[in-house]
Amino acid sequence: MTLISLIAVAVLAVVSGFALAVPRVRTRRLRGRFGAEYDRVVLRHAGDVRAAEDELTELLDQDRRRVPAAMPAADRERAAARLQEVQELFVEDPVRAVAEADRLLNSILDHMGWAREERLAALSAGHAACLPGYRAARAVMVRVQGAAVPTEELRMALVAVAELIVAVLREEPAGPVAKAGPRWRGVRPGRRPVLVAQWSALQRGFVDDPRDAVRRADDLVGRALGQLGPADFGERRGELRTLAEGPAPSTEQLRLAMRDYRSMLDRLLAC
Repeated sequence: MTLISLIAVAVLAVVSGFALAVPRVRTRRLRGRFGAEYDRVVLRHAGDVRAAEDELTELLDQDRRRVPAAMPAADRERAAARLQEVQELFVEDPVRAVAEADRLLNSILDHMGWAREERLAALSAGHAACLPGYRAARAVMVRVQGAAVPTEELRMALVAVAELIVAVLREEPAGPVAKAGPRWRGVRPGRRPVLVAQWSALQRGFVDDPRDAVRRADDLVGRALGQLGPADFGERRGELRTLAEGPAPSTEQLRLAMRDYRSMLDRLLAC
């Protein structure tokens, strides 16, 4: 084989290797960016990887060209405060809380200029990690229209929607977000700040860890009893503690326990 032939073979090998490597690089890049959304799009294209990757590449191009509408810091703070209110609402009305969270998310996206058409596909370019959970949450919201859904599934749906809301609000960093707390009626001014703030925080925390929130609620009521004097909640607190410390309380049982503690605290704060 002549020198020219050897050079031609070597060049052909390099070119072939490069041609094989480029698609693999694109696949790794898109898988890393889109995660589970990559597999979902490939499945939707009946396994046609090239068509799926062309679609995902176009989504990235659109995301780079997108200029989100400015959302004033005050509006972001109000949205964050509303999310906290919705998380607290879960203890009282789980179905409504999930619906309100989804309504809040879409209001924020409208404000920031996200088109309604193909909104989830567009979001996948920047928030792919949140989308599997949000898609599952949307499925729960559909199911709940025609049948009872376990409280735990509703809790996970709210967690997923909240995660996407937080991610979207972080697109443009703003100043510190003000934390809003509810105003209790009939509470003496001197006792309001600490007890209200503590209850608000632990009720929001129920969405992330129901059992821990119930334990903390019992501790808060116990401290309130020590501060305020009345001691007629001992028997009910004992029942609730037994439930919380049991082997496998359901999310719905824990939610109802939180409501009982809330009722206790309401009575104590009105003293």
